[in-house]
Amino acid sequence: MALLLSILFIFPSKSADASATSTGLIISLYTHPGTIWNAVIQEKIAHPSVPMLVIINPDNGPSISKDADYAMAIQELQKSGIVVLGYVYTSYATRNSTAVAAEIDNYKNWYNLNGVFFDEMSNISGNENYYSNLSNYAKSHGFTMTIGNSGTDTLPSYIGTVDNIVIYDNKGLPPISFLGGWYTNYNKNNFSAISYGINNLNKTFVKELSNHVGYLYMTNYTLPNPWIGLPPYLYNLTASLPLSVALTIKSTDVVGNSVSGLPVAIQFGGYDLAKGFLPATFTLNIDQAYNLTSQDLGNYTFDHWQDTASSSRSRTISLSTDTQLVAVYRNITSQPPQGRSMIFASTTDLTGKTLSGFYTTLWQDRTWLQSGFTSYPFIVNNDQTYQVAVADYGNYTFNHWSDGVTTRFHNVTTGTGTTTNLNAVYKNINDPLPPSQSSISVNTINSTGNTITGFYTTLWQNGAQIQQGFSSVTFAVSNGQTYQVAVADYGNYTFNHWSDGVTTRLHGVTTGTGTTTSLTAVYSKTS
Repeated sequence: MALLLSILFIFPSKSADASATSTGLIISLYTHPGTIWNAVIQEKIAHPSVPMLVIINPDNGPSISKDADYAMAIQELQKSGIVVLGYVYTSYATRNSTAVAAEIDNYKNWYNLNGVFFDEMSNISGNENYYSNLSNYAKSHGFTMTIGNSGTDTLPSYIGTVDNIVIYDNKGLPPISFLGGWYTNYNKNNFSAISYGINNLNKTFVKELSNHVGYLYMTNYTLPNPWIGLPPYLYNLTASLPLSVALTIKSTDVVGNSVSGLPVAIQFGGYDLAKGFLPATFTLNIDQAYNLTSQDLGNYTFDHWQDTASSSRSRTISLSTDTQLVAVYRNITSQPPQGRSMIFASTTDLTGKTLSGFYTTLWQDRTWLQSGFTSYPFIVNNDQTYQVAVADYGNYTFNHWSDGVTTRFHNVTTGTGTTTNLNAVYKNINDPLPPSQSSISVNTINSTGNTITGFYTTLWQNGAQIQQGFSSVTFAVSNGQTYQVAVADYGNYTFNHWSDGVTTRLHGVTTGTGTTTSLTAVYSKTS
């Protein structure tokens, strides 16, 4: 008889119709009805809001005849609100499906169970229909839940063949990273997992795990039979399961029309938790902090969140009740609203290849107004003067605007209902410089030589500021010219000197032909 620990993992739904069902327990009762069964019933009575599944296994299946003790005990389980499933083995899709169907019939006729548990589930491509046919057969006979146990990683093609799949059946706890990847594209109610040999309960891990699973179970018992008893920490395990709420995310354009199919991602604890396409509903635990990111697609670029008006596509959320959020997008190909104008900012590299995701800001009279990530349309007033600035990212540094302007801040004066297109051209600092240009790279370190980043850095020539950025930054400059570089203080860090011995904050640089000058500013930290 194959041994099984019943921990169910359940993930966010691709179809975005997840219900806010709290994570529950699934317990394998592979013993004759008695004290252990009664203890499970008392556990359910003590925690009525926690969903609980129980798998029974009279004799590697329903046995050859009805057992009166089982019949009476199953009724008591169901009266307490427990969902009861019957164990059948499938020999990884090699067992005759007629024999499996006969055991399904016996479970229904003898005990009127709620569902079927298919052990030894295949995870090889080509056997999907075997399980979908058995699951459909069970549903046609009144069962409401089917679960399969592959016990290890499975294939996306098996999703939907049964209601849940056990993807971890092993000693020890599953690594959270194992639950990432393609699993995050589906509702957590599609998966389950199993852990045995767990001597000490880690409540923090239980709460983290509950973000990835719809049911879980842990026991201190181990092979050869982890199901001969209940763990001493069962009460604390059940009590540590958090309640869940539903987060529904919708998307509209800036005039309020619904937009669908835009991607969204949720992270918890630094790991991908769920991915979907708007509109989407996710099941999250109450009072836990999640990172939510709304992403661009096609002509639609994120503009703001409706409830906060924030233009940051990423936000941290912690919910105590069912919540609906609306992400507002802008169609970059649409015309500006009546009575307004548009400034459309895009980015390319020196070869003309389109780049995206570069932080872009809109200013007026030295005041920040809006921000977004390229390609991005700013909706502005008519007949006004604005400044648009783009930031560096990774190996890419600003080089010039396609209309020839070399300063990072580009002035724009709008007309009436006009659209102004600006394209910032970037250079990959790993690429060789063109013969007509040189570069000045600026880094910042502390007094012990450790790199520190994010310090505001400006480039000057003839008393005028011509470029700016945040360290580490590289400025593209002309050959044979003299420039000055300055760095600003931030927080507890104050400029002390340049690594070449210069002590003035403004450092002069004279370029050659195709040269790269590296400067390092050294900072002191005050308490």
